[in-house]
Amino acid sequence: MYIPRMSKGLGTLQRALKQTILEAENYGARGVTFADIRRATAMKNGGSLRPTFERSLKRALKTLVDRGQVARIGVGGRWLPYRYAINFMRLR
Repeated sequence: MYIPRMSKGLGTLQRALKQTILEAENYGARGVTFADIRRATAMKNGGSLRPTFERSLKRALKTLVDRGQVARIGVGGRWLPYRYAINFMRLR
């Protein structure tokens, strides 16, 4: 019987998300919105994202927030969306 092994660290998509946020912060951004992350990821992948990939991107971002490695700033909503920044207090 095959028992799958659980990963012990960040996945590929989570590492890419953290790198995208960190690059934006290095250019002076005070946190990036999901729309900014989506736009940057789409440019890296040829211009558009499939809905399943976008869902995976949201799930990976939520996991990073839940683990405390990315801070979510703001109240959220259509007119004032959440901004995401690297949480240097919990960085490992």
